[in-house]
Amino acid sequence: MKEKFQTHSLFNRVFQLIVLSLLVKILGFMREIFMAYYYGTTITVDVFVAALNIPSIIFALFGTAITTSFLPLYAEINEKNGEKAALKYTNNILNVFLLISGVTTVLGVIYSDILVKIFVGGFVGEAFEMCSTFVKIIMVTIMMTVIQYIYNGYLQTQGMFNQQSIMNIPYSIILIGAIVASYYRKNFYLLAIGALLASFSQLIYLKLLISKT
Repeated sequence: MKEKFQTHSLFNRVFQLIVLSLLVKILGFMREIFMAYYYGTTITVDVFVAALNIPSIIFALFGTAITTSFLPLYAEINEKNGEKAALKYTNNILNVFLLISGVTTVLGVIYSDILVKIFVGGFVGEAFEMCSTFVKIIMVTIMMTVIQYIYNGYLQTQGMFNQQSIMNIPYSIILIGAIVASYYRKNFYLLAIGALLASFSQLIYLKLLISKT
């Protein structure tokens, strides 16, 4: 009986994971469709994608450090010194990376023109100015993504692994809304603001999960 219950529980988890993964892919595909429908192959799309990529490239440094160091050290501290010490370690790591990413964000906002010149070639005039402004807005997502990585790592230590897929659901929905709103309001900068809000929604979702652990 117990074995049958465990098998049923495992089946439910696998089924939920498949459904969630499918929903994430559908929403991601819809996001691309909406962008193509409203903006086609205009320079706005190129600028927006470029502005999204710049913080992602910079964040790769933080992401690698967090991924390779947080989980093993958390597990080791938890085993040797208990959960309280492990949580203290988590908070310390969070504060350190927040400080570093905060400084990086401020520098990125101040020197957004230089970042565009380094990472994106070919933009001139209005496109260059638009991309620089997009970067100023989207750079804040670095801090949010750092917190997301640490929260994700912590949730994985608690045996929770589905949140990585689920948190992309509000991200895609908000970004789709931003695409539509920016087109009809003739305000391209709503795309960047939408990306910022979408990233914030992921952070809120993870925070809610942590509050329940």
